[in-house]
Amino acid sequence: MTVTLRPLDARGADRAELVAFLAASDFPFHVGERLTEDEADARIEAGAYDPPDRAAWWVEARGRRRVGVVVLHDLTDDGPVLDLRLAAEHRGTGLAAPALRALADVVFTTMPRVHRLEGTTREDNLPMRRAFARAGFVHESFYRQAWPRPDGPPLGAAGYALLRTDWAGATTTPVPPLERPPRTSTDLVPTLPLPVRTERLVLRRPTPHDVDAVLAYRSRPDVTRFLYQDAWTREVATAKLAAWSTAPFAETDDALVLLVERRDAPGVLGEVVLISRGWAAGQVEVGYAFHPDAAGRGYATEAAAAAVGLAFDRLAAHRVFARLDERNEASERVCLRLGMRHEARLVENDLLDGQPSTELVFAVLDREWPRPSA
Repeated sequence: MTVTLRPLDARGADRAELVAFLAASDFPFHVGERLTEDEADARIEAGAYDPPDRAAWWVEARGRRRVGVVVLHDLTDDGPVLDLRLAAEHRGTGLAAPALRALADVVFTTMPRVHRLEGTTREDNLPMRRAFARAGFVHESFYRQAWPRPDGPPLGAAGYALLRTDWAGATTTPVPPLERPPRTSTDLVPTLPLPVRTERLVLRRPTPHDVDAVLAYRSRPDVTRFLYQDAWTREVATAKLAAWSTAPFAETDDALVLLVERRDAPGVLGEVVLISRGWAAGQVEVGYAFHPDAAGRGYATEAAAAAVGLAFDRLAAHRVFARLDERNEASERVCLRLGMRHEARLVENDLLDGQPSTELVFAVLDREWPRPSA
């Protein structure tokens, strides 16, 4: 689902429309569940949307125009707090997670001093909690009986946050336990035989100079759809490439991205990624994305095979797995060509384009992976 944010002029041209929006719906998981138009106007007059401590945007979805409002509070801090409100008729349609991702893109590409983005919701607001998770936010806190209600005892409040470093690296840093064991792992990237060469391809680390080449396919909705991501802007691509070019591979959720080129011709065809999903257990996820112009030539299979081999031989992987939407038939064919086993079908466990999505899981073990004879 394509979601964009447009700056909201609360005291000027957008005032009447904002008042009408706030008064048109109940917001049961917000303090002040229902506002009259007078109350909404009074809130604007009191400075609820005024800079420099706040900023607001309309949430717009393709084909639906304005579907909600998102506000950032505490902008003078380096960890502003978000408030997302969607109109009643647009809730439950898969818009919340894309809206959160769009907000993160705006914040981390235009506000250099901000290093984390925070949000809190009531404990029983399960759709919003799932949206936070899908957008890459980590559940960091739980405040018992901290959310007052007019019709019952107070409920708990769940706090989430997204770090700039996680956003840039497309990773999720888990909250450490109270007594975290000392880190003994070391970055394996310097030990890798990079670039990796196959019969037709070269797999190499990205550099900040690859922005245009990666944006050529990452900006296409037909490519990013099955990545559960929005199409990239140049600002997002610049930040991601800067992070990818120096990212380590040393612990759970670290990711190694390799760009794929032909050996006999310049030009990026796509990418493969290896993500540590369980450092101690040797669990590594493989993913891939290619420009449609490179389809039908077996490049994805050849590059993914090289990445899986690298995971087993140099990254201490015990099991490599892939997750994909069952409608992504091209990706399923790649997994089957790699000899991966179809391990699971998770029925409607996620949303894609606002509709339930069924996930397939394919995997292969180290002892099952074919290697050239000595």
